Amino acid sequence: MSLQKRILKSKVITGLFCKIVVLYIRLAHATTRWTYVNREVPDYFTREKKAAIAAGWHGRFAMLPYCYDHPERVHVLISRHRDGEFIARVIDAFRYKTIRGSAGKAGKSDK
Repeated sequence: MSLQKRILKSKVITGLFCKIVVLYIRLAHATTRWTYVNREVPDYFTREKKAAIAAGWHGRFAMLPYCYDHPERVHVLISRHRDGEFIARVIDAFRYKTIRGSAGKAGKSDK
């Protein structure tokens, strides 16, 4: 196994990198002027305590932690892949719950 793969599999390195990403997201949010579009939609579901399914693009994923006022009520579907583990740890820092899943491959039953 190459040195790069061993480093990327290290829980210490991954944990440190997750903390750096969380700090970066907080800094970016705190130092950026934001305009919310259609904010009344998630606010409605939160206020009425209604269930909803939301979808987002990977390129906009970093600011997800600031989309909902009650992140503890939101569940985020994240891949079981190693990349998904990293994302799940970052999302967990913002009090969101995760559901780990996968589209799986033909013939496999690990969905």
